[in-house]
Amino acid sequence: MPSTVYREVISGMSIKPSSVICLLGLSLGQSQIAFGAWTGVAHFDDPSDAALIVDQETIVGSNARSVIENGSLSLYPGDLFDDWSYLWTTLTLPVDLKAASEAVGGPITAYYEIQQPTVNGRKAIVDTSIGLSNVDEVDVLYYRFNSFSAQTRIYSPSDEFRVRNGGSFETITSFDANTWYGVWFIVDYQTHVFGLYLQGGSQFLALTKIESSDAFWSFRISPSDTDTVDKFLFGLSRGNSVDGPRGIDPTLVDNIYIDTSGVNLSVPPRSNLTGPGIFKSLSIDADGWVTTSLIGSVYTRHYPWCYARDLDTWFFVSEPSENLTTDGVWIYVLN
Repeated sequence: MPSTVYREVISGMSIKPSSVICLLGLSLGQSQIAFGAWTGVAHFDDPSDAALIVDQETIVGSNARSVIENGSLSLYPGDLFDDWSYLWTTLTLPVDLKAASEAVGGPITAYYEIQQPTVNGRKAIVDTSIGLSNVDEVDVLYYRFNSFSAQTRIYSPSDEFRVRNGGSFETITSFDANTWYGVWFIVDYQTHVFGLYLQGGSQFLALTKIESSDAFWSFRISPSDTDTVDKFLFGLSRGNSVDGPRGIDPTLVDNIYIDTSGVNLSVPPRSNLTGPGIFKSLSIDADGWVTTSLIGSVYTRHYPWCYARDLDTWFFVSEPSENLTTDGVWIYVLN
């Protein structure tokens, strides 16, 4: 299928003209995912969100703490001691996710955003686990990491983002510094498995399903029939002075959402996420659209394949991870 030659400007940056492109067995259209209704739990723009949070240090006086600052939740691992030092922070959800999953007879959705900031000119060194929990605050210090059902982790000693699959972690990638990532948990408390999606940074330019070594991700610990899953749990390891530090810098968390009606893979309305690739300076809406200055609305769910609404055509970004420069980037526009 031949393309037309097209040259345009986005935010003052040129898009190079295309020549010819062929589509082989590829069908693209509007997303077929049915989006539900998000419930915002915490945005951390208001200190009143602190009422949802309980911090617990394993060593009293370690200075491990959570702080609402600069529009997000900053999690600090504390000071270094001879013994292992941890921070456990629980955030209470307004509903029982297990009961909600059972009510709809399948998966529901929980969402959070995470960032490794730059500290002293380098990417933050952290060992931070984030996930869902059925364990009450008073029992977290006893069950510790076995408080998680669905669990993710940033582990700086090997610069990895990991996902817990039953009895072990699987490594996914490293994260870019100073970049927000959206994390979608698609949890099914009837089958005791979950799905995971990521968006953000140079690794996940568009919404990306994260595959496990099995058909699904398995919970670290499956809650019992009588358990209530109504917590987001954050666990930070500082390490100790004998084995050395694991985490010494803050981890940033923002925009906790849930959707108890089913699977929701839209971007929540108050997200920090931006468009993928060459559109990363632009805000993205719930359905994956960004608004450019000259070619109007662009649908980016299938990036580097995009749809320009005003042009009524699909185009392909041939340099999907590049930033726009004064020389622009090549795109291929379909007739």
